[in-house]
Amino acid sequence: MEDLAESKRKLPGIPTRRKGGFEQPWDYLQMCTWVLFPLILVHYFAFLYFLLWDSLAAKVVLTVLFIIFAMSTLAFAATTCSVDPADEMLCKEVQPIYNDPIYCYLCETDVHPTSKHCRYCDKCVVKFDHHCKWLNTCIGEKNYFYFLMIVLSVFLLTTESLALSIALMVESFADTDSFMDRIRHDNRFHHFLGSPISDNAVQSLLVVSVFFFLGFVAMLIQLGGFHIMLLYRGMTTYDFIIYEQKRQRDLEAQRMQEEFQRQQQQQKDQQQVPDNDDIEEAPVETVEDAGAGGEIVGVSSIELTPARM
Repeated sequence: MEDLAESKRKLPGIPTRRKGGFEQPWDYLQMCTWVLFPLILVHYFAFLYFLLWDSLAAKVVLTVLFIIFAMSTLAFAATTCSVDPADEMLCKEVQPIYNDPIYCYLCETDVHPTSKHCRYCDKCVVKFDHHCKWLNTCIGEKNYFYFLMIVLSVFLLTTESLALSIALMVESFADTDSFMDRIRHDNRFHHFLGSPISDNAVQSLLVVSVFFFLGFVAMLIQLGGFHIMLLYRGMTTYDFIIYEQKRQRDLEAQRMQEEFQRQQQQQKDQQQVPDNDDIEEAPVETVEDAGAGGEIVGVSSIELTPARM
């Protein structure tokens, strides 16, 4: 049976079981992460750092904080991608005994009741939360904490860049001459670029930085708030999606039931009110008698009578 299962995974088009985010196949969002993170570092050390105030303490403190946030992000990302969140039934030769296990027909073994099979990694994950395409790995009970620490570290990293970009942008527009004099006084910025940079170019780069990091921080706040809500409810992302799908189906079923009842009531009301077609005009009856002198006396009557069914 094990040889059969292994042979199925080797067929073309069927992915092999992945252990973590450093294994192929790569995801395009994972590659975006590999590009975005270095860009954030380059943005600080090649741009913002040279615009900081002359105070050495300010530069040292801000730069040390930035390095701490960056190193934390790298460390937690590496740990999250390295940890294999697969079910213990797939990882150990001596398999544990679960209470009320469920059977996975893809893994062909009993797994933990909270395990779900990830089609991207081809394995069951204990307390499956979601498959993170930015890290290209499953998030479950074993690496969920490290995932949350990534979100927190990236939030602090980008928030510092956003705060510095806003402060420097406001200063550049409020007191342009003093701001540019400070930059020109620091020849390292010009030596780094190889040529002088204009006022408008610096201001434009700061405006772009603010909008870029503003969107980044907003997405991280939404993501962090969402997982705080999940922790408060004791749910996973997968549980929340299933719950919302069921809620939407229930609302749709309730709407259809109300619409059906409304149509039935309309039909009932129409049956109670007689229709105009049910009323017909009786024929005109004429009584003619010959009177004296040969005159014709006629009496006509029109009567509306209900139609006989």
